[in-house]
Amino acid sequence: MRMPDEHKAKLFKVDQANPSQEPNGDSPDVVLVQFNPTTLGYSVQNTLEKKGRDANAKQFVAQTTAKLEFDLVFDSTHDGGDVRRDTDKIKQFLNPGDKSTNKDQAPPLVGFRWGTFLFKGIVESFKETLEFFSAEGVPLRATLKIGLAAQDP
Repeated sequence: MRMPDEHKAKLFKVDQANPSQEPNGDSPDVVLVQFNPTTLGYSVQNTLEKKGRDANAKQFVAQTTAKLEFDLVFDSTHDGGDVRRDTDKIKQFLNPGDKSTNKDQAPPLVGFRWGTFLFKGIVESFKETLEFFSAEGVPLRATLKIGLAAQDP
């Protein structure tokens, strides 16, 4: 039985003009996962700095960084097509875009939503492992290790 789209996790490009609005599931800026992740790894880290010069200097939080890590599985054995047609959509979230319109070359802000869990950040890491191939050598299954990072969450 196929899982309804509203129960699937999704990655989406955040519209900078309207960051609280999530795009519809049929938008080209949305990737619905095929299989929901089994776990989400969420961590928060403070970067401390000393204020003052002596040994009794007080420390304060200069920056807070949050990270979300998870694995996604994609499979195209049902139609025999190259699984990378699906995984490349997520890899595009690493692309900062055209240098003329994005001068600082920052990658886009990406949202990850699964039910009530929402995280927004940039794709910091993307690792693809191709695991199953057709007799002709076409990759049919892939596991992605995705890492998102957000500053001052």
